[in-house]
Amino acid sequence: MTIPKLTGTSAETARARLAERGLTARTRETVSARNAGTVLRSEPASGDEVAPGTAVTLVVARAKAWRTVGTYKLDSDGATPSFRISGKAWRITYTATELSCEYGDYLDCDPPNMTIEQTDGYETDFVSLSAGTHQTHGPDGPGRFRLQVSGYSGEWSVDVKVEQYG
Repeated sequence: MTIPKLTGTSAETARARLAERGLTARTRETVSARNAGTVLRSEPASGDEVAPGTAVTLVVARAKAWRTVGTYKLDSDGATPSFRISGKAWRITYTATELSCEYGDYLDCDPPNMTIEQTDGYETDFVSLSAGTHQTHGPDGPGRFRLQVSGYSGEWSVDVKVEQYG
């Protein structure tokens, strides 16, 4: 059984061609400049001889979109999570919640600052947080980054979601 030429076809068309030959298809997506759903290559490759019933992996173009790199909880325990960004564009969505205020009802407690440090470069951004849910961007990737909160009164919890575009 010969693997047919599948590159450039839609994943749906490629699955049908494989099924006609008694082969099964698996799909693996990867970011590409090609239209989403386009077959970039097959494994085994077109022209290869295989036994009937062989599973063929279709490597299919995925549209660029925001993808979650990680989610973290930052609070007074001093945790400094780190993460790797493989592309240039990325963003942070955070929710800062005041857990308690040492001043009672008379004064507002200050929310924390978040430090976004590029650990394999020289970039550091400081973000003054405010209560609620907000988005911010750090230094351009790629690289490894670390988050830390500091400089606040009362107890705060900061939930962070890091996403990259690609």
